[in-house]
Amino acid sequence: MLRTLADPMRVRIVHLLEEAAPPGLRVGELSETLKLPQSTISRHVKTLIDAHIAQVRRDGTSMFYRLSTATSHSALGQLRQLTREILGGDSQILADSRRLAEVLRRRDEHHNFFFSANAPEWDEIRRQCFGGRLNMEDRIGMD
Repeated sequence: MLRTLADPMRVRIVHLLEEAAPPGLRVGELSETLKLPQSTISRHVKTLIDAHIAQVRRDGTSMFYRLSTATSHSALGQLRQLTREILGGDSQILADSRRLAEVLRRRDEHHNFFFSANAPEWDEIRRQCFGGRLNMEDRIGMD
């Protein structure tokens, strides 16, 4: 684990994954926040996953990366605490945090726009997907 986190870029990624918490971050969001190519971010994230520091969760066509919940042992928790203490006032980490806040704000705006734009048509969308009558027990196979 220490060898994996010896790279400053991976420490920055861990910091961002911790700040973002659930649902996590997509590679594009990490790339935008860290001002690095997606290929570079992907390589670092794969290393973090292989070390069981991060994990991936699929949501439709999106892949969200977050800190591992499987490796929630005390060593990882202590290491994250130490990282926060050491890097807390680092200007690069602070700039990353500001950029991440902006990225997450835009993500929320996008979601809010989608739902507010589609809310008036929701009944029609539901009818097209499920038919005229939506009976949840029928849909999930309950009697």
